[in-house]
Amino acid sequence: MQQILIRHGESLSNREGRVQGQADVELSEVGRRQAEAVAAWCRSQPEIAAA
Repeated sequence: MQQILIRHGESLSNREGRVQGQADVELSEVGRRQAEAVAAWCRSQPEIAAA
């Protein structure tokens, strides 16, 4: 079995250089594009069974 680790997309706090801890902060526009890109990649990988 292979595991694939994917980091979250850029958040607004990341962009501002702030540490967010466990706060629920929205993704930046860049982060949304990153999330869309990784979702498309995951859909293209038939061997991925769960996310």
